[in-house]
Amino acid sequence: MTTTLADNALFIGDNGRLCCNALQCAGSTALATGRDLSGQAVMRLDVAAVREWMSYGIGAPRCECGRVTLSQVAGPDGWPAVK
Repeated sequence: MTTTLADNALFIGDNGRLCCNALQCAGSTALATGRDLSGQAVMRLDVAAVREWMSYGIGAPRCECGRVTLSQVAGPDGWPAVK
């Protein structure tokens, strides 16, 4: 299956749900279209969003299936590095 969601990244839906690009985490609709079941685009978390998330003291953002946890450090591609 070809996916529109990048590897080693987290995406947030309009309901605040965090997912990675694993089928059991994002679901087939988001994988194929980049949108959730309600038709809203899932947005990739950037470094600023990860830093803001961590500033609330709730730990590093992690997807629902637990496969991807992000750090507040930017990787070589400018996106958050996987922890």
